[in-house]
Amino acid sequence: MSLSTPILFVIAILVVALVMRILKSPEAPGRMAFALSAVASVWWIAMVVLRLNSVELSEKILFSRLAWFGMVATPLFWSAALLDHAGYSQLTRRVPIAIMLALSMIVGFAALTDGYHSWIYTGVLNEERPTFSHGWLFYAVLGTMYLCMLLACLLSISQLKRASRLHRRQMLALLVATCAPWVANAAFHLFGFRLFDDDPTPFAFSATVLAVLIAQQRGKLFIAPPIARDIIFSILPDPIVVLEPSGMVLENQSRGAKVARLRRRNSRHEAAALASADGLCQTGESGRQREADR
Repeated sequence: MSLSTPILFVIAILVVALVMRILKSPEAPGRMAFALSAVASVWWIAMVVLRLNSVELSEKILFSRLAWFGMVATPLFWSAALLDHAGYSQLTRRVPIAIMLALSMIVGFAALTDGYHSWIYTGVLNEERPTFSHGWLFYAVLGTMYLCMLLACLLSISQLKRASRLHRRQMLALLVATCAPWVANAAFHLFGFRLFDDDPTPFAFSATVLAVLIAQQRGKLFIAPPIARDIIFSILPDPIVVLEPSGMVLENQSRGAKVARLRRRNSRHEAAALASADGLCQTGESGRQREADR
């Protein structure tokens, strides 16, 4: 057994511990998508461990193909969770989650049936590692995963300025957690960088797990109060409008905005009615004054 196997086991145990902590935490943005991403990564790590400890080439190829279920699901769910935590909650509803699961399953089954079409692997370059030459679907999936993570990072960074101090620390921890395996995977595919003579991405995921655990322990990740006020406002069912003593609206959510607009509309109607009444009163007074002058 190589040294990489116990390291991957430790990472898998940390990921399982992370999933348990996430599931026990209160309902908060990104919670379920983070848990699904962590579960997918456990599958990915398990397939890597089985591949590293396999002797026959056919077994190594099988576990390499099975790993694709987790390789696709992990970045998809992670990107959705990161965006949800930044305030883009549409991506973690039931339909987008179901679409991400379906995409992961489709690519996974394409990998399992790759022997018939060679869309992902076109040949074996090194039987010991093993190393493969790749087909069009491999590059299409890889580019899509990179694009999803890049967009998630950029949109999250755009929210940092208007986030609270604690929420900003949470976001920075999650961005670090995102970049570690992403950079490792890019170094592996683009420059051939290896760790223990294998793909360094599962090992780099340890940095992801540690960053999330630290953010949860010290940064209160997945606990609602530290989340930015705009996110809290968006999940509350009742309309909320924050007013100054003078009556000026300081902050509101979508339901509160409707109330504020209705209030302004009623105020305008009341002002118009008062102005009309004042005009009528003034007209009446001027008429009586003319009568008295006569």
